[in-house]
Amino acid sequence: DSIAKTKIKLAKSQNTIKEQINHYKEISQKHPVLISPYTELNNFMALAPIFHEVLKVKTFPGATRSTNVFYWVWGWDGMTSNNSLAYWGDNNYLKQMLGCYMETADPVNGIVHAFRNDMSIASFSYTPSQAIYISMLYLYYCQTHDLDEVKKRYDFSKKIFEKILALEVNNTGFCEGFSLFPDFPKFMKETGKDASLFNNSLFYSAARSL
Repeated sequence: DSIAKTKIKLAKSQNTIKEQINHYKEISQKHPVLISPYTELNNFMALAPIFHEVLKVKTFPGATRSTNVFYWVWGWDGMTSNNSLAYWGDNNYLKQMLGCYMETADPVNGIVHAFRNDMSIASFSYTPSQAIYISMLYLYYCQTHDLDEVKKRYDFSKKIFEKILALEVNNTGFCEGFSLFPDFPKFMKETGKDASLFNNSLFYSAARSL
């Protein structure tokens, strides 16, 4: 009896592995083709869809984890890197991200910057950097012309935009606030009153998109 159960488990495992291999083969056929003098760079680009695929959190659609081991999800990294999904037509995941980050957003603080391993909220994005959500919604629309999805996300996007607009510095068209920073923010010497080039580039793109 135990031998039969082991054989059944083994067969299920083999089927799961086979399905996964076929899934990756299907994805690899859609990869972007880069033709440059640098073979290593060309090969890296060919693997990009696979790298993205293994970082998708299957139990939390739209979330992208930062490693292959833990569900330590960075909202910011997920949105920035996964704009590239449009290059190989994975627009469904763009749609899932738009839903994920709107539905998990805090009414006051907005989009989540990081989730803990249990998907509880670790931190929120600074308001100006949330502008990328608006650009991602526009990217999704350009790829799909799915106006229904835009309508679902428009009020949320507009709320983000208005919160950033309220941070404008002296009618300059620039917003102020902490920029998105690396792991050691104390070395950035920011005060929160900074007119960050990074933030304002995102804001400009969002304004054009909106």
